[in-house]
Amino acid sequence: MNRCFILALCLFAITVPSQAQMLEHDILPTDQLDLFTLPIDPIQFDPAEQLSAEQLQSLEPILATGEDALLNDIPDANTLIKDLASIAVVDKSNHLVLNEVNVQHGWRAIKQEWLLLLPADQVAQLGSLPIKVIAANELPLLQMHTVRIQVTERFDDLKRLTDLLAPLGVEVLERHHLYDAQAASDNSINSMIAANTRIDQQTPTGQSSNPVSIGINIGIIDTAIDRQHEAFSQLDIQAKSFINDAMHEPMAHATAVLGRLVGKGKDFSPLLPKARVYAASVFYQKDAYSQSAPTIALLQALEWMLQNRVKVINMSLAGPPNTLLAKALQRMRAQGIAVIAAAGNAGPASRPLFPAAYDSVIAVSAVDKNQRIYRWANRGHHIDFVAHGVNVTTLRAGGGEGMESGTSMAAPVISAAIALQMQKKGLQESLTSLRSMTKDLGESGRDVIYGDGYIAEQSVTNR
Repeated sequence: MNRCFILALCLFAITVPSQAQMLEHDILPTDQLDLFTLPIDPIQFDPAEQLSAEQLQSLEPILATGEDALLNDIPDANTLIKDLASIAVVDKSNHLVLNEVNVQHGWRAIKQEWLLLLPADQVAQLGSLPIKVIAANELPLLQMHTVRIQVTERFDDLKRLTDLLAPLGVEVLERHHLYDAQAASDNSINSMIAANTRIDQQTPTGQSSNPVSIGINIGIIDTAIDRQHEAFSQLDIQAKSFINDAMHEPMAHATAVLGRLVGKGKDFSPLLPKARVYAASVFYQKDAYSQSAPTIALLQALEWMLQNRVKVINMSLAGPPNTLLAKALQRMRAQGIAVIAAAGNAGPASRPLFPAAYDSVIAVSAVDKNQRIYRWANRGHHIDFVAHGVNVTTLRAGGGEGMESGTSMAAPVISAAIALQMQKKGLQESLTSLRSMTKDLGESGRDVIYGDGYIAEQSVTNR
């Protein structure tokens, strides 16, 4: 690779925010939306004077998508980045609960905590090792027995810990990874409440509710929801928290996601107005602007969904690969359960984010009202569908409604569409039917930007 080509890539990198920066904005303030919904110009500088036509041709695919976005191998997320400071997380009483540390690619985990897959009769043997057992969890429907441990700094390394645990025959060993919803914080939401329009409980003129959603059970694994929101008062919502009671639980993100599924407002109708919702709260508030979901909370939430026979689950969250989570999702898929995940908003050059990048999960990206791809949407071979997720109106925590953007806002459209299909069909047949309903965007056939194509909200609400 010559020096001009390297320079071109470096200049491009300067124009694109880092993954860590982008993940801070799953749902953008409305005053930023116009900038990020403009058509993408793949070359932000003029390299024509420096590069030959042949070099430009080889550069364009990387600029358009990013090499990392097309990687097929699942990266390691267990190596600690020691030169980055940890983040202290406190509870409602301002007591330190945990520290978040940084691992590769901008991902995070809980400091010195690891998760094991270990048979229950082997757990007692951990007592003879220099580790602390925080909790053991039996997840029978997922066919998993997980153990959460804390280690000393000496053993806070995959190889050393693997060697230490070798005599026990541990099936899986992973850091206790964290996942992002990255909505605006509840504080920022509440500061805008006064300006928000209150909910009109009547169906908007010219829009139709979908009567065939009666009898549908749908799950969301996300933040807590604002149960006091007037739009939820007449809905059948079963909620459960998988976060320590002492910790702050944010409400903004799931309220917006659920608003897309079952909410009714002045300018929008619910996709599934009669559905029963199972809402799992898996996020704690990290600071005024962000929140995190631990892997163990995701696993427990998936087990709860199985207990309640939920067949369609929306997970508008993103983060690192984790083998325990991957196994759980594979077992969900094997049982014919549809798990839909937001592809993520780390930009076109980002590595794939998880759980959306797993083959067992249906990955959703976002487009605007003109079916142009969302500027910050992740790309890759794993993208399955796109839906409208830019400048959409939905519910706000604290009351009222507002405009939001992100792949998180597109995922509920696909969740609703699959849920309606699965009333009479199995998962694979439902996906086949859904693909027949898509509008092909971009390159002909499946591609790394639009997946199998665009699903319009009207195809859900007007069945």
